Amino acid sequence: MNRDKLSSLAPTDRAFREMNGVEKNDVVVEFALQVLQEISAAGRGLDAWESVHLMHALGALYGERLTYALTLIELAIEDPADRAPDAVARMQKEVAALDTLHQAFEAARSRPVRGG
Repeated sequence: MNRDKLSSLAPTDRAFREMNGVEKNDVVVEFALQVLQEISAAGRGLDAWESVHLMHALGALYGERLTYALTLIELAIEDPADRAPDAVARMQKEVAALDTLHQAFEAARSRPVRGG
């Protein structure tokens, strides 16, 4: 996975703060979809770390905690060597399917968003 390329897709904190709710929602959805596409292009499924963080990002997105959702997606693409070993050990081993998360983030495109 090209983590540098993916990280460059996330807006700066300042740019994100200046967006309205609809723009923030769009950025979060597109970022998540790019991450999922990169994983799919690598010919693999999600690992437990990616799955947990992307699932939580989806929940934050629907809860309109958009800054938190963006942060969780950034955590999802963290290099495995930089992941907290204790956290990795505690991760649930039930991993979400790539296509299930893709469909869920796609559905988030058209949901109503406050602050638009």
